[in-house]
Amino acid sequence: MDENNKFSFKNIFVPVVTLLIICCVTTALLALTNAVTKEPIAKNNAEKADALRYSVFPEASGFEKQDGYYTAVKNSEIIGYIFETSAKGYGGDIEVLTGITADGAVAGVEIMSHGETPGLGANCTNESFKGQFKESAPKSNGYSVTKGNANYQNGEIDAITGATISSKAVTSAVNEALEEYAKIR
Repeated sequence: MDENNKFSFKNIFVPVVTLLIICCVTTALLALTNAVTKEPIAKNNAEKADALRYSVFPEASGFEKQDGYYTAVKNSEIIGYIFETSAKGYGGDIEVLTGITADGAVAGVEIMSHGETPGLGANCTNESFKGQFKESAPKSNGYSVTKGNANYQNGEIDAITGATISSKAVTSAVNEALEEYAKIR
């Protein structure tokens, strides 16, 4: 055998120790990065969620966290309820924030996060889609999705062109919020 190809302590030990050191340093740097960014990320997420709550109930003076939902408060009176629900869309879960007035009407819908296809399912964030929930009255079993010419009096929501799965996911999440509202009222 060629002497350069012999298994020696040096030929095995040096690369193993080098890889071990690289792995330990990388792990330590990742842990440090996580520790440094964890609190700012949580703060940013809380601020984003608060801004979305105010976009649904802009007249609210504040929000009180309850067991599984928020109440929108103005002058110490509850003016509505906010539910955070999710449903499986085409690109993963779509997290939806739904505001429901004290009398049970949908005050607004906001998309908190999604992984939908840009230009298709991501259009669920457009006001032209979300606004339909405020314009229509849900049937006793909630909203349904249709492809064109929705009858808002019958709780129908027009699907986003080319994104029926995303449309149904958002609608399902809003219907879940309505079910949660019915439980507390």
